[in-house]
Amino acid sequence: MFTEKVRSGRERTLLQTGSFISPGYYGPQGARRILEFVARRFRDEILTWAVENRLSAKGKMPFLKSVVVAKLVVRPVMEDMAVRGEEAEKIL
Repeated sequence: MFTEKVRSGRERTLLQTGSFISPGYYGPQGARRILEFVARRFRDEILTWAVENRLSAKGKMPFLKSVVVAKLVVRPVMEDMAVRGEEAEKIL
């Protein structure tokens, strides 16, 4: 069912908002902007992955929020705070 929705183009909820897992340092607004960028930039890849990967049936947005966004903000935090990766992750 999910596969058919994605293939037919009916699954268009990539930017649907929900409860955001905030990457601390940038707050909820920063998390939302990063998530929107990732969703737009990698839309086709995400849709392809969603069709091919059974685990994504539970939701691509929770993965993007908790893993991709969290990892994307590490580098700017490292630069802003002049710290290494592990320390930046603690800040987040």
